[in-house]
Amino acid sequence: MALEAVQKETEHTQLDSEIKEDTSLPAKTEIGYSKSTTYITLLVVLILIAGGIYLMKFTEEERNTYMGLILIFLGAHRFYKAIGRLKDNKPKIILDDHGITTENAGFKSWSEIYDEKVEIRTYKRTSEPSFSYLYGDKKNPEAEVLNIDNFEVSFKDLEIMLFTYRARFKKSKV
Repeated sequence: MALEAVQKETEHTQLDSEIKEDTSLPAKTEIGYSKSTTYITLLVVLILIAGGIYLMKFTEEERNTYMGLILIFLGAHRFYKAIGRLKDNKPKIILDDHGITTENAGFKSWSEIYDEKVEIRTYKRTSEPSFSYLYGDKKNPEAEVLNIDNFEVSFKDLEIMLFTYRARFKKSKV
């Protein structure tokens, strides 16, 4: 148990030494869905729907008709989700010198947060970038996990932001 704690602290120290504080960050950063990624998704989905329509209208084989129908339904579902993202202008993550605010967990102070990670989570055959942190009682912590794949911030930039805002919090406490 003690060895695990030492290894975790060593990993955290190594990570801290690799990431430098970004003094150019504003006092507060709001992160939402990426509009450009959503527009690209819409374009791909429209091509998918057009392919489905083509298969249904212009091919004679029955299996192509079913395949076209599946493509249209999948495309329509993804189109609906993408339109929802375009309309949603609320920030999903707010970072500042005091803590983190998310839709699900609300505001959590840096003093309550621990083990924040930006990582690639793997599920069977897919991988997606995610942001997670623990808060509350260390014996029975609560977790917040967000898929950041469609957010307007890169994996590395989010790591730098987390490091910078936590460092600012620590400096303000001294």
